Amino acid sequence: MIPLLLLLPLLFLLAVYGRDSQKEQPRVVVIAIDGLRWQEVFEGAGRDSLMPFLWKMGKDKGCMLGNRNKNCRMEVANGIWKSYAGYSEMLCGVTDDAHIFDNRKQPNPNPSVLEMAEMSGAYKGRVSAVASWDVIPYILNTKRSGLDVDWKSSHRVSKQVRCDSVTFSHALQKLKEEHPKLMFVEFCETDYYGHQGKWKEYLNAVHENDCFIRELWAYCQSDEFYRGNTTFIITCDHGRGESLGNHINRGEVDSLASWHEHGRKIAGSNQTWLVAFGKNIQHLGEVEGGRTLYTKQVAPTVASLLHIPFTSERSDMGRPIYKILK
Repeated sequence: MIPLLLLLPLLFLLAVYGRDSQKEQPRVVVIAIDGLRWQEVFEGAGRDSLMPFLWKMGKDKGCMLGNRNKNCRMEVANGIWKSYAGYSEMLCGVTDDAHIFDNRKQPNPNPSVLEMAEMSGAYKGRVSAVASWDVIPYILNTKRSGLDVDWKSSHRVSKQVRCDSVTFSHALQKLKEEHPKLMFVEFCETDYYGHQGKWKEYLNAVHENDCFIRELWAYCQSDEFYRGNTTFIITCDHGRGESLGNHINRGEVDSLASWHEHGRKIAGSNQTWLVAFGKNIQHLGEVEGGRTLYTKQVAPTVASLLHIPFTSERSDMGRPIYKILK
């Protein structure tokens, strides 16, 4: 029997090693802004004033993908160009047009990177999702995955969409109290006001989301659990029509080709974008040129950052966006 005095140094070393090992495990926050066009991110409405934090971090300390004015193209690989298909592709790394062709509330047959992380030993019980849209629990198939998805609230802008401010406050609370190592946050007021053709409210939601992202990042930099070891990835699930129509002059929209709609028959609806900064992200600023990138590459990129296996029986699974990774 080993004397206790001899065991104490060993137990101390094991405790320190275990704590350091936990600290070294990467943390990733994925934030989706529903239906936010690349035009507003990169060129519209005075970009620095609309999304000043995203621009500061993406341009100076991270990377920005999807500015088509600089021949950097990012888009969905699915042929539906709507939210369920976009989120499923983003989080599962594959497209599934045969089963996912509208926004109905049906359990997703495809496992997400959140589910795969939850199944791994390093991240079990440390994966969380907070969403404004009430279809997200189906996209993440909570009955199968057992994932924690926070989406309920009486404070809503519509029957299906709760206020983004509530989603933000719940996400911040989870970071403070539960310390998830992988969190997915989904804001949806942009898409809601887009469909309503409310340009001013749409832009206000974009700016508000930028403020929310700034505060989430600021908290992560103040918390030892996240500071220096956290990656933020901000993206969207689909684009919108390319035309601004005549809503600016008369407060109305004039055709299905206008910015307020999206879908497979509406040009521009497939166009997406991505901004990333933090741990293990290259400082590339606005990326110019290169091959077309796809939303289905987001999930494998997250898996690569977390150092977890990301597998699929599908041969068309996306590959990590290696160019942005250190």
